[in-house]
Amino acid sequence: MPALLAVTGLEIVAIALAAVVFAGVLWMIFDVLTRPDFTGFQKILWTVFALVFNVATLIVYVFWVRKRDYSQQ
Repeated sequence: MPALLAVTGLEIVAIALAAVVFAGVLWMIFDVLTRPDFTGFQKILWTVFALVFNVATLIVYVFWVRKRDYSQQ
């Protein structure tokens, strides 16, 4: 009888990576929606892109928008 919950190391890494990306996208959406410098249209646009293009939008947001915020301080 095969084991029902037999997972390999690669599957565990894939699940962990998916969880990190999911948490990052949730953080990004929360951050976008609470930013006072974004207009309503920008908030909608970033949120839609975050839901459709998860990883690419997260990378652009972290390395372009957030980096710009920290360099201005």
